[in-house]
Amino acid sequence: MVEGKGLREVKFVSSTFKRAAETAELARGVLVEELGGEEGLPKEGLPVVVGGVKKCTEFRERYFGRLDGLPLPTYAYVWPVDKMTTSNKGFDVESVEEVWSRSSSRLRELDEEMGGEDVCLVVAGHADTLQIMQAGRAGVEYLGDFSSYRFKNGECRVMDGNLPPKEDMSAPERWKKGNGIVE
Repeated sequence: MVEGKGLREVKFVSSTFKRAAETAELARGVLVEELGGEEGLPKEGLPVVVGGVKKCTEFRERYFGRLDGLPLPTYAYVWPVDKMTTSNKGFDVESVEEVWSRSSSRLRELDEEMGGEDVCLVVAGHADTLQIMQAGRAGVEYLGDFSSYRFKNGECRVMDGNLPPKEDMSAPERWKKGNGIVE
């Protein structure tokens, strides 16, 4: 993902939540090994990994209000409404607009503080937050469509103007009413 891009440095940031921070540390370690070392010891033509993992609360998972801690299928009450309004706060969830505001402003700050044309900033975070950030950075027509650009677990993407094809976001059969999960 970093070869042939003309990069000088790779830096890592993550959510403060444990699994994201551990993922960032693991990815950083693998990349250090692949690139041949840290801080000024790169293989010819490859960037160096600089610094440790910077943890940022702004990249934490979206707060799902009264649904927090409940089984994943209950989140299906939120995402369809997000597609209608990015200010959805039903069940006391954090709205798409709020997630975009906190994450994008922090990413802009980090770009200025740590970035540059020849620096790759790797962000380890959580599904909704990363999808909202990527959709916003890509300039999607309507930010409420963020959930149509799902990340797979452990997937890496470049956050530029390109997005993967939209996915059908209808609920899986096992989540539908009558299957014992969503009543």
